[in-house]
Amino acid sequence: MVPISFALNVVHGFFGIIYYGATTVFGIAIAPRLAKLSSEAIRELMKGFLPSVLSFIESSGIVTIVFGAGQFLHYMIGYYKAGGMPEVESVLFSTGWGISILLGGIIGLFGFLVGLSVRKDINKLASVYRNILPDDAQVNEVKTNLMKVSLIGTTLLTISVILMLVGVTFLPLPEH
Repeated sequence: MVPISFALNVVHGFFGIIYYGATTVFGIAIAPRLAKLSSEAIRELMKGFLPSVLSFIESSGIVTIVFGAGQFLHYMIGYYKAGGMPEVESVLFSTGWGISILLGGIIGLFGFLVGLSVRKDINKLASVYRNILPDDAQVNEVKTNLMKVSLIGTTLLTISVILMLVGVTFLPLPEH
């Protein structure tokens, strides 16, 4: 039988790599180039490519968060069983591992919420392009916002990944 912590770690890590990679490619390579594309090129992207890509990114992000939260709770339950809430608080706020994992999780969650804003901007851009003659000012506003929000989300997720990697790679797991 596979230990639950191993299964949670593998699924969280696998989808985390996919999520982070896809988000980074979108935030650094795709979103900034949307501003330079013609209206016709963006209209074609809106028909299938971008909605599919964003659904993929969103889905992998949700799996990453759910299994990461499961992993976090699994460890916290172990610490709770060992010493109650004082033990949990001590691990979270007094150890490098706890602080790194807690901050990484919080910042990662903010990064995911920023990603939902990217999804909203893409949907807004798609609805603008469904019009016969899209308003250039409205299109430019959405493109600019999309670029900013994508870079913010990518930055938050990069910080989150660094904190998580520091926590699980270099800092010892606190003992009960």
